[in-house]
Amino acid sequence: MKYALISDIHANLEALQACLAEIDAEGADEILCLGDIVGYGACPNECLDLVRQRARQIVIGNHDAAVIETTEADYFNGDARAAVEWTRTELTAENRDFLLQLPYTASPADDLLLVHASPGEPEAWDYVIDERDARRELAAQSTRLCFVGHTHVPGFFVQQDGEILQFFPPDYHLEEGERALVNVGSVGQPRDGDQRAAFGLYDSASGRIEIRRIGYDISRVQDRIRETTLPASAASRLAWGV
Repeated sequence: MKYALISDIHANLEALQACLAEIDAEGADEILCLGDIVGYGACPNECLDLVRQRARQIVIGNHDAAVIETTEADYFNGDARAAVEWTRTELTAENRDFLLQLPYTASPADDLLLVHASPGEPEAWDYVIDERDARRELAAQSTRLCFVGHTHVPGFFVQQDGEILQFFPPDYHLEEGERALVNVGSVGQPRDGDQRAAFGLYDSASGRIEIRRIGYDISRVQDRIRETTLPASAASRLAWGV
């Protein structure tokens, strides 16, 4: 099975469309979404409609949950909180109901777990940033492989003979006996210094996991944001990948 994994779209329609076109060209069997479909960007309903059509399984992200008020937005910074409040006024009733029924985790296969932030306590929205975080989460992880988003920074944390090692994109081949937690990066708001959209590809037969990057029309996305009352930073940061 060849899976495509998308995360942290953040209402960036052009980035999502570019990723889906690349996914189709790759011939992925299934698309899986790790949450944060909304927040920051100007096209929450368009992105939700598209993800609902294309993804087989979807888990909720912290921005999704904040928009529907099932988690607090108080800990968000000012711009993120402003984007949440704007999105609440834009969301259709149908899309709000859709977000309300999303789970925190999903398992498309016995050895595969999907979660937005971390497997140990999905609703706490903990970040997995370094090897110490990964050790904690891999200890709580019941599957061989877990895909996450949330940090917007792609990478691989691999458990080899009790050691936790961090590897960086573009790819990793998961060997027999290894376990891994993989961050697929962000479709709509990368934060690793690369402005291109990111998504993951996983071939369950070969064990190969790839982080794919694809360019898109950033200026169009920026124009959409500037036509709204969303914070200006949501537009400007896209050009820098931060």
